[in-house]
Amino acid sequence: MVLELKDVSMHFCIKEGRLEVLDKINFSIREGEIVALVGPSGSGKTTTLNIIAGLLKPTGGEVIAKGEIGYMFQRDNLLEWRTIYKNVILGLEIQKKLTPEAVEKVKRMLKTYGLWDFRNCHPSELSGGMRQRVALIRTLATGAEILLLDEPFASLDYQTKLLVSEDIYKIIKNEKKSTIIVTHDLSEAISMSDRIIILSERPARVMKTYDINLTLDEERTPLSARKSPDFRIYFDKLWRDLNEKMPK
Repeated sequence: MVLELKDVSMHFCIKEGRLEVLDKINFSIREGEIVALVGPSGSGKTTTLNIIAGLLKPTGGEVIAKGEIGYMFQRDNLLEWRTIYKNVILGLEIQKKLTPEAVEKVKRMLKTYGLWDFRNCHPSELSGGMRQRVALIRTLATGAEILLLDEPFASLDYQTKLLVSEDIYKIIKNEKKSTIIVTHDLSEAISMSDRIIILSERPARVMKTYDINLTLDEERTPLSARKSPDFRIYFDKLWRDLNEKMPK
């Protein structure tokens, strides 16, 4: 296991009183595994990522991470005045890790994932899908072993979303990164993940966990996964679970 959440709870103090968001969340992530976190709106999915990333301190429980964490937000947050190459090395500059070895790693990833010819371009010259690839490579450049992706495709149109999810999946699997992806899109969760964790309504608890095993005649990718006869079965189960009320 590279990441464990043990009885993680979180509440916020608001004008109306105490807002309970997470109630003793327990789950773990295996090395190289992609896990999707789904649940109703406002159930604390992003709060969970923020706690894992260290941006929030939980009011109860603990997070044990074995490796550096990289966080990729919904927006790519690329700096328009910097070239693609300069954007990718930004984190390395801030962390003072811009070593020759790190530069070679960046160059390798830009070449491997089809961005080398665009290294001197600016973000405004790239498509939305390419910008997401740049954002992921920037996250990986700092040496992150655990990736947190918060609705990474939400701002893309449907066709672009399918193509970009294919790219991002292949990069994550090729780089062997353990990943948590938060999404509201059940099809996206099934097609991209090895396992799905369902959170209940607030205060969130883990309702169910599904290992995603799809029957396929070809290599699994997000696009090929949607062809599996098991895909609809998982979708129906998740839809039913998300519309059930968890016992108090």
